Amino acid sequence: LAVYQREPNVVYALVEHAKEGGVYRSDDRGESFSKLSGTNPRPSYYSKIRIDPNSDRRVWVLGAPMFTPEDGGRTFKTDVVDKIHGDFHALWIDPANSDRMLLGSDGGIHLSYDRGRSWDFVNTVPLAQFYEVALDNQRPYHVYGGLQDNGSWEGPSGTVYRQGISNDEWLRVGGGDGFYCVPDPSDPDVVYIESQDGNVSRLYRSTRQRRIIRPEPPRGEKYRLNWNSPILVSPHDHKTIYYGGNRVLGSKNRGDDWTLVSPDLTSRDN
Repeated sequence: LAVYQREPNVVYALVEHAKEGGVYRSDDRGESFSKLSGTNPRPSYYSKIRIDPNSDRRVWVLGAPMFTPEDGGRTFKTDVVDKIHGDFHALWIDPANSDRMLLGSDGGIHLSYDRGRSWDFVNTVPLAQFYEVALDNQRPYHVYGGLQDNGSWEGPSGTVYRQGISNDEWLRVGGGDGFYCVPDPSDPDVVYIESQDGNVSRLYRSTRQRRIIRPEPPRGEKYRLNWNSPILVSPHDHKTIYYGGNRVLGSKNRGDDWTLVSPDLTSRDN
């Protein structure tokens, strides 16, 4: 929901519905609504709508791209806010000057002084969202983690440099949305890296050699692997790993071959 600051009778709603979802407007504080557009990008994930504080006919809908209005919310364009990192989650518009905007996305913070036509990247704020974090047994130990929409990374917990750990000491070890990033506790050269929808690989840090080890089901079977699927290295045998989906899968050779460890643990088929 968004309420127009200058006239609270005006309310906009971004509605999720299989057939009637989209942008709605009310002029009587929500007593009644009229549908303006079917626009609703990735509902229940972004679901943000913002009204220009100086014009109730200018609304912004946040999604993977930014949806900007042409005629009060009946049609939208996605080619105004571009050339910056997408997946937009937060937007502030200056009430004193609508040309000044502050935007938050998976890529960080951006500022605009011309109503979104160009942007300055605020690159002085070290921001990141870790989904998962793991440690190895090196000295100093290294930290591994998967970042929202910014791959998977590895960095040391200590350094010989007086100024502290530098950016150059962090290494990107995986792409996509980074999730579980798990080092072998007995051999830190081996790291298991997972990204969205069950894509998992094994990386040898010294050579940068990578092998895709995503489990493939036998004929007639179907594995359902989550957006963020857990990986576990056995504390008893470091070559044995487990991978969690609708069924737990196990491997005794670091993911080269997989076997089913559990029955279907879910109650639905999607």
